[in-house]
Amino acid sequence: MNEFYLVALLLVGVIVVNVVKQLVPRIPEAFLLIAMGWGLSFMPVFHNFQLEPEFFMLLIIAPLMFIDGQKQSFANIRKRFRGIFLLSVVLAGVTAAVVGVMTKQIEARRLRWPQSSHQPMQSRSNQ
Repeated sequence: MNEFYLVALLLVGVIVVNVVKQLVPRIPEAFLLIAMGWGLSFMPVFHNFQLEPEFFMLLIIAPLMFIDGQKQSFANIRKRFRGIFLLSVVLAGVTAAVVGVMTKQIEARRLRWPQSSHQPMQSRSNQ
């Protein structure tokens, strides 16, 4: 039941942000949401709050992406196809290659790292 109250408190925070957004339209909504999250993080009830990644992806990210996809026109996507393709395919490939090379370098250095000849101290109970 505690999780229900935590989620309800988060929803109240989002409602407050929407009201503030109507009063102060010059501040981007993302900044207001970040500020609200920052403020809520100081409440003791949120100190051990954990949000499962599956929950976040399924209930937050997926609907946002669906709504944004519904708002886009096909003509707009066709007009910006080159940039979309470069960011979604080429950039993902370059990122994977860079991470692969860096991981290989880190592993190679780790394997060449000299082993310590330090002997662990014996506890007093063994003496």
